[in-house]
Amino acid sequence: MMFTRSLKGFLTELELSKGKDNLIFVTLAGSPKWIEKEVERNGFEILRVELKKDDSLFKLVDVLLKWRNTGENTVYFVYGMSNQFPEILSYLNLHRDFLYDVKRPVVVIGSEHEVREIAKNAPDLWRFRNRTFDFLEREPEIEAELAEVEAEEAVEFISEPIFGATLPLFAFEWCDEEVKERIELNEHLLEIISDEYRKSEIYKTLAVYYLRLRDYNKSSKCFNEFLQLKEGDKEGLSMGYLLRAQTFAGLKQFEKALEDFDEAIKLNPKNADAYNGRGITYRKLEQHERAIEDYNRAIELNPNYAKAYYNRGNAYRKLNQPERAIEDYNKAIELNPDYVEAYNNRGLAYSDLKQYERAIEDYNKAIELNPDYAKAYYNRGNAYRKLNQPERAIEDYNKAIELNPDYVEAYNNRGLAYSDLKQYERAIEDYNKAIELNPDYAKAYYNRGNAYRKLNQPERAIEDYNKAIELNPDYVEAYNNRGLAYSDLKQYKRAIKEYSEERIEEGTTNVDTTKIIKREKWRVR
Repeated sequence: MMFTRSLKGFLTELELSKGKDNLIFVTLAGSPKWIEKEVERNGFEILRVELKKDDSLFKLVDVLLKWRNTGENTVYFVYGMSNQFPEILSYLNLHRDFLYDVKRPVVVIGSEHEVREIAKNAPDLWRFRNRTFDFLEREPEIEAELAEVEAEEAVEFISEPIFGATLPLFAFEWCDEEVKERIELNEHLLEIISDEYRKSEIYKTLAVYYLRLRDYNKSSKCFNEFLQLKEGDKEGLSMGYLLRAQTFAGLKQFEKALEDFDEAIKLNPKNADAYNGRGITYRKLEQHERAIEDYNRAIELNPNYAKAYYNRGNAYRKLNQPERAIEDYNKAIELNPDYVEAYNNRGLAYSDLKQYERAIEDYNKAIELNPDYAKAYYNRGNAYRKLNQPERAIEDYNKAIELNPDYVEAYNNRGLAYSDLKQYERAIEDYNKAIELNPDYAKAYYNRGNAYRKLNQPERAIEDYNKAIELNPDYVEAYNNRGLAYSDLKQYKRAIKEYSEERIEEGTTNVDTTKIIKREKWRVR
């Protein structure tokens, strides 16, 4: 029979990989049965490993590390990687080196989307591969040829046992029990792996996991083991301090994070990631100028570092420099045209400049790239409100809430949009929900107070203004509107107490209220 060049190449690669470690990716659109049949027809035995969402953590590692119990003609076919996204990508990206111990070819089979996600989100694993075979375009042609052979030879297809595995890695979203499971897996790996490099990586990971659980003693012990195994490897040590610094930052222990970022930079002054990470930490501490210095250095070391441009843009926005922010978002998008967050934040910068139409264009792009990005819907809703389109704003707030039912700000701003439409009862329902989700959200009390005033309920409005002021004693607008509510009740003495002469002269109070105070002031002296 006539084989296509790609299929010939794939079979040749398997033949050359007998008794060797070899990671291969295969892209398919349809059923893999035809390629399995052809591999088996050429004398290989397939062991199928299908990844399922609820499988044991240890199976994939255990199955592959038992390769010594298999024959030299064995090939592992791995299916269902997307069932474990994104955790499995992080895990395999970090622990990819255990595949060196597997002296059998490992073939990962997936759709075009799956393979693209692996390349994007597990770049070190992707670089580890030997070959990639894309059968998407030629699949129908190959299947047609094989169909003819099957008709002639009447080959019976018998499936092999299916194994399952999950190998997720650390994420701040995990609960403590999930992190403990990851710790158990890594302790298991320490027992079966002897290579010092791989052990050092596991100790580094364990240090982060224990830190996530705030078990500082065990975290410190694991990190010390990592330091000993990495002694003399400045670049490796730098990456270890970088990882721990990022973890401290995620735990909002910013001062400790800065210490580790400093150490990472000291060990490797060319570590652009360390400068970027330290810049983010400075920004969290509201030290935006220092953050920009670090982003500058990261960009100097890596002019194609899209995240550093994005982060510097965020810092410029915090410094009320939206034009410079837009320049950096532009560069980030130029380097990464699919940078969802950069489109979203460029939209915010355009909104800062009151260029709401341009802002909406960017939110549209962010939503196109990620239809589940709640923040983009929320921000687009805000832009529509600014353009006096409350109905369209409400549609976007609805979508944001659908995607994130605990989105406090979306409930609050949907309340504002309903107020724009004079639907004050519905607005109050949304403010109630915002307050339920965050009882310390001063703006929601303030806005609910405004709605009660519109419904001629000044007493209830005053209660809400009181709460807003209790939560934020410097809430000027709340004092102002409480003054209005007292005036509604003709309690002018109490209204006047809401205002200092200084505020009146500065014009920070409502004009109507100022007139009331000046008109009534002689009566209360």
